[in-house]
Amino acid sequence: MRTGRREAGVAVRPPYLATAAVLLGFVAVSHFVPAAFSGFPSKVPPLFAQWDPLASPLLAVPLALVAGAWAARRRIARMRTPAFLAAAVGGTWALASTLAVESGRARAFHGCCARGGWRTMLVGQLANPSDYYADVPTVDRLGLRAFDARYPELARAGLRALSVHATTHPAGAVVLLWVLSLLVGRHLLGVALLVVLIGALGAIPTYAIAREVYGEEAARAATILFAASPAVLLYSATSVDAAFMTAIAVAAAALVRAPRSDGWAVGAGALAYLALALTWGAFALGPIGIGVAWLALRDGRVGARDLARRTALALAGFAAAGIVVWAAIGLNLVADFGPSLAHQVGYATYRRPFDYWVVGNVAAFAIGAGIAVTALVVAEAMGRWRERRPGFETVVLAAIVLASLTTMFKGETDHNWLFFVPPYLAVAGAAAARWRGRDGAFVPAAGAFGQAALEQVLLYTSW
Repeated sequence: MRTGRREAGVAVRPPYLATAAVLLGFVAVSHFVPAAFSGFPSKVPPLFAQWDPLASPLLAVPLALVAGAWAARRRIARMRTPAFLAAAVGGTWALASTLAVESGRARAFHGCCARGGWRTMLVGQLANPSDYYADVPTVDRLGLRAFDARYPELARAGLRALSVHATTHPAGAVVLLWVLSLLVGRHLLGVALLVVLIGALGAIPTYAIAREVYGEEAARAATILFAASPAVLLYSATSVDAAFMTAIAVAAAALVRAPRSDGWAVGAGALAYLALALTWGAFALGPIGIGVAWLALRDGRVGARDLARRTALALAGFAAAGIVVWAAIGLNLVADFGPSLAHQVGYATYRRPFDYWVVGNVAAFAIGAGIAVTALVVAEAMGRWRERRPGFETVVLAAIVLASLTTMFKGETDHNWLFFVPPYLAVAGAAAARWRGRDGAFVPAAGAFGQAALEQVLLYTSW
């Protein structure tokens, strides 16, 4: 799919003000819609957050980091690729970590107060009894293979042997945190910082997706936007969803290459299985893969026979990875799926009103990814649709809409749809590069970071 240059298309001025008006208008209208609050403990639906304005002098640290990046923006844009990606990963890790502790003390989602300083702010969600890390001692007690083999039994509805979040995911989510805890000698802060690092590493597959689809300038723009996206910065430091995002993005980076290479097809299938072992959200790779295959066939980049063969190879890679993982550690996604689905449909989120959330999901994600980022995606879509030649942007948007229509997600998509952020940013990067060239992402990135900082100061998400 790679062209080696920006795809031909109509450059459209990003509608920043109109996008902000629509998305913030939806938030305002939601305050008068009872369905927005039904089973949804938030003060600012569709965002999962409470009003809790709080700032401290620590806010100066991420602001100084961004000021330094702005001053060096032209040099950054022209770095060699390895240095550029290292700077993006390091910058994202530093911004996410320092922005998470800007308030100076811990906050509570319910009630008035919480005890603790910067350490508590970084480890608070991991230490929550409802989160995956609560099940790490169970892996220690049973052993890795026994834990994976017994996971469907432990996750069975009504048994309450596992944390709430673990029961709606495959065993791999808990196993990942168990491995990270071993790496850092069981230090919870070390695990939290590694989770931030894994989230920050999502900059690399974001670059790879954009480069394959749109070319080098778009890839650099997408990477810069990644380092400033509110969803990435606000949740990488407090939510394991950041690790899921990176795993799915790695699989997506292989997936967009799969139509042109047998090896990438096998790799895409195997990586998709590994991502699915962490989160059922990796099912989103299915519609994205179908869309990528359709574009490759439509544009003549691959013949029907080659595409059919590579589709078979991808499925073979998926199956082979499943067999290897089962043989190595006993993890069985087929067995895990039933209990997880039972918990998902029985969970409070499933009973929220579909009529509101079928739109609210998309709005929450679009705000979370960044209002400026979404304006860029809108510009790219408008340009392609005016040509009557939909491209990767349509594939990504269709996958997002399809995910909302499944009824499995009703709220909280500002954090649990993090896996859509890398391909979404790839599209945004294409629009930024098309409009302003190599340096075109810095202004919208500044706007995205400003939004992230404002949200962090005014709101508390608990994630």
